[in-house]
Amino acid sequence: MAGDRELAYKHFQAGAYLDCINELAPVMQDSVDLAAMTIYAVSLQRLWRMSEASVVYDRIIELEPSNFKNFYNRAVFKEAAADPHGAIADYRQALSMQKDYVACAVNLASILKSLAYLEESIQVCTDALKYHPNHPGVLVNYANSLMSSGKIFEALNMYRKAITLEPSIFSISNYLLCNLYLHGNNPSDIYKEHLRVKDFFRKHYKSPRPFPHNGEKIRVGYLSADFKRHSVAYFLEPIIFRHDKKIFEIYCYSDTKRIDNITARFRSLSDKWVDISSMNNIDIIKLIEKDSIDILVDLGGHTGRRLDVFAAKPARVQVTYLGYPATTGLDSIDYRIGDAYTDPEGYEQYYTEKLYRIADSFLCFSPPEEAPPLAPSPFRRNGYITFGSFNAIQKISEETLAAWCQILIKVPNSRLFLKNHSMADDGVRQRLMERFTKYGIPEHRIDLRPYQAQLASHLAVYSEIDIALDTFPYNGTTTTFEALWMGVPTITLAGRAHLSRVGLSIMNNLGLASFVAMTSDEYVKKAVTLASDTFLVDQLHQKLRDLLANSILCDSVSFTKKLERFYRKIL
Repeated sequence: MAGDRELAYKHFQAGAYLDCINELAPVMQDSVDLAAMTIYAVSLQRLWRMSEASVVYDRIIELEPSNFKNFYNRAVFKEAAADPHGAIADYRQALSMQKDYVACAVNLASILKSLAYLEESIQVCTDALKYHPNHPGVLVNYANSLMSSGKIFEALNMYRKAITLEPSIFSISNYLLCNLYLHGNNPSDIYKEHLRVKDFFRKHYKSPRPFPHNGEKIRVGYLSADFKRHSVAYFLEPIIFRHDKKIFEIYCYSDTKRIDNITARFRSLSDKWVDISSMNNIDIIKLIEKDSIDILVDLGGHTGRRLDVFAAKPARVQVTYLGYPATTGLDSIDYRIGDAYTDPEGYEQYYTEKLYRIADSFLCFSPPEEAPPLAPSPFRRNGYITFGSFNAIQKISEETLAAWCQILIKVPNSRLFLKNHSMADDGVRQRLMERFTKYGIPEHRIDLRPYQAQLASHLAVYSEIDIALDTFPYNGTTTTFEALWMGVPTITLAGRAHLSRVGLSIMNNLGLASFVAMTSDEYVKKAVTLASDTFLVDQLHQKLRDLLANSILCDSVSFTKKLERFYRKIL
């Protein structure tokens, strides 16, 4: 067995997982060599032979239930196998056996946060810091859960500590995203914060000379972690679908870890599909250079994890678009796309990239096929107006909440329905309810619910809302489009920065400028006035879908032509 294990381990180290399996398979059934069994299980996992791997991981724990690392290894496997609750159980077990196991604490906190078990995630990090008070991974995960709980100031302090100890793109990007919720209405402050990343990236990579255009088709590479059911997909899929394949060759570099049917659709629409989710940045850079990409498009900004790739500039021209509402801060990215509403004249000063304004709107919406039929305004059956917002809790600023409370006070018997991912956590709901009661709003007028994973079910809940209320200074995007598609009129407030002006862009492109406020007082007044005209509200519930469907915002043919003109122009 010793010889078999040594050779198998060499195969494993070389990434030759099938050879490793073949070497160990003859003796694995009767083996009690736990190290060899672990290598065997991981090799099966890497080849996506998950049912076989599961049996081996279970057998390892049967043979050695006292080893906390066995539970940790199985947890990592279950997380990869899309069994998050099983992974949580094993991470908890491992951590109960070895309380200072920091890798386990980091993983557990992360997966708990992803499932909105935010209070427990915060507690896991708090406990881990007792043993590892300066561990950057723990600090960043702690900050992430604080941010998702709506504790923006506390999260920012935690990010700052992590960055001071060990700056990384992970900690810096999350800090910058969190900062948007605090300073979302001041484009100058946003820009200054993002300039900090320049020096960080310059220390890591030297920009190679990009490949010249080969004179054939224009090769456009889209790099994203969101080739799946995600907000970005709503706006990206119609572009990929409409690209002129006679002129453009489309490469999709997918950093998507949890794939679904939307992933399959993107894959079928691309000329070349590459799964980069398990690749390191250096290899991705080499791959893009080898592919001779003319235009590389970043679709995540600081919400993604591959800005290091763009810092090395592996493509001739680089563009950031769609996934992040501010500058990346990288001088290696050449262009950023907006429109005249989100980025009016003079906004060039707030971007390290050159600002390009697409005519009309920078967004093109692909309506969800799963959307249920339109429903009448719920006022008809309830006898009272229900306001609502499905935006993330991070976007519910104190200014937004105060305005909502004024609206509820001015519209007798009205209700407010809020739904988002974080509402699955009891502590989050309790704290949010306390914020409303502080303004004198009784609990029975507030309905707090968690996000529903099934899209059709999620969209159907819009039938319970008469009027949607956008958040400010950080506006919604997908939430606003979904509300409008489900016939729900939306009141928005326009601010100064791009992220505060998306609602303005959407409404102006629909001819609904009357739904845009310029001050919080006007926002309250517009919501109250619309609520008083229940006939108009009901009419809008029947007409808004057609209005959106026939608008420039859903004209994928026209939009993609405009985008392609831009691509040809910048080469």
